[in-house]
Amino acid sequence: MAATSSPSPSPSQQQLVTFVFGDSLTEVGNNNHLQYSLARSDFPWYGVDFPGGQATGRFTNGRTIGDIICKLYSPYVHLYA
Repeated sequence: MAATSSPSPSPSQQQLVTFVFGDSLTEVGNNNHLQYSLARSDFPWYGVDFPGGQATGRFTNGRTIGDIICKLYSPYVHLYA
């Protein structure tokens, strides 16, 4: 067992962290980078609501629920990361 001590960050140093673990609702299109993947999401209709209207590699028509939640509750979280 190890113990460490560190000062608590001041409020100006604290940052919001959001973890979204992937499932069919939060898929961000990683399969498009697999050479032999049969399930691809790089067709035009998968990006119609995304900025620029371009396919995003996601099995949605734009943003995932994780993107929407981050946009609603945190102006500091970079979307689509």
